Amino acid sequence: MLITFFLIFSVYAIGVDVLFDVSGSNINGLSSIGLDGSQNGYTIVNFIMMYTIGAFIRLNEKNLSKYTNRKLIPIFFALVIADMVWYNLLNILKMNVRTAHSYLNPIVIMMAVVVFLIFKRINIGCKPLINNLAKGAFTVFLAHTYIITKVNIDKFVNKNVFILLAHLVISVVAIYLICWVLYFIYEKITSPIYKLIEKKIGKKEYTIE
Repeated sequence: MLITFFLIFSVYAIGVDVLFDVSGSNINGLSSIGLDGSQNGYTIVNFIMMYTIGAFIRLNEKNLSKYTNRKLIPIFFALVIADMVWYNLLNILKMNVRTAHSYLNPIVIMMAVVVFLIFKRINIGCKPLINNLAKGAFTVFLAHTYIITKVNIDKFVNKNVFILLAHLVISVVAIYLICWVLYFIYEKITSPIYKLIEKKIGKKEYTIE
């Protein structure tokens, strides 16, 4: 099922975007994501797909344990090279390069999965802190496209590479912390409401076998 989900909402969707860039014709309604195409993965469909992939990884930890970091790191670099080839090919053909770094690009998704698996196998400690900070991930998904327009990355692109890297690191950390604070505020506001609802209807747990 996950493979079918991936083929429909990643491979096919990005294929439609490429077709649009090649033909320049109207493809409204042809994409599996939305009327105007995949929207570069900035949709709830992509979030649900990534959440589903995460659930699959969680349920199949034993089977995936055979993929050690020694195997995963070369795979990651192979995917990076593949995406670079994709990007440069589009550049050579004078086409829009958006599909090369789209969040819905199957190569980008596989890179994200591999990076997740690599870091999952590294014991870096501070798990309570990490789990607490991880709560802001969904808020990042919702808010980062607006916040990122305020960090003026374009002003640093042509500067010294170290200045650019410093700006990118500071921007990423700042965006995540802002989004985490937004989640913290949201949690403080909604927590009493959820507790009241739970008190009224009771807490129920469902297990899907």
